[in-house]
Amino acid sequence: MLCLFLIMTWNVNGVKSKTDELIPRLKELNKDIYLIQETHLSKTEVLKHLLMKNYKTYHASYTTCSSERGVAILIKEEIKFTFISKERDSEEGRYLIVRGLYRGRPLTLVNIYGPASGDDSESKMFFKNIFEKLKGSTNIIMGGDFNLVMDPEMDRANTSNIQTKPRSHTLVEMNMETYDSFREASEQAVTIV
Repeated sequence: MLCLFLIMTWNVNGVKSKTDELIPRLKELNKDIYLIQETHLSKTEVLKHLLMKNYKTYHASYTTCSSERGVAILIKEEIKFTFISKERDSEEGRYLIVRGLYRGRPLTLVNIYGPASGDDSESKMFFKNIFEKLKGSTNIIMGGDFNLVMDPEMDRANTSNIQTKPRSHTLVEMNMETYDSFREASEQAVTIV
């Protein structure tokens, strides 16, 4: 049984000032699942700025300051995703894990807004925590803004200050069997100059 979803991940860098543009654009794009990072919304603001007709919305907010961070997952109702549970970063608004069933099979959706500090220990702890939470899960779709790159030479426009070892590549490969759909589907990578 083949299942195809149209999924889009988007770091919107704040929703409130863009609501009049963002929601119509999401409707126009008409994806099945949206993974949105940096919503900058409190729990109550999500109801005003990020609800879309015919979509279920799940959200995690940064409780200390609503003008930072925050992630959301929007799932089109017609794909018949049966919600089971959600787990979120209750203080930082950096990740959201939504578990459910699709066609009777488990499906876990993960949206991440990773730390941008450049501190390897913070990143390692963050991703280790995520991977621990996903142990035993199957059929995982993970996306978002990891604030890290898989291949610095391919994924960065400015390669003059490349780290010798790409942190995210090491972190991700150490913890999960992964599939980079973009690279697998593309015959050659595009370099941004």
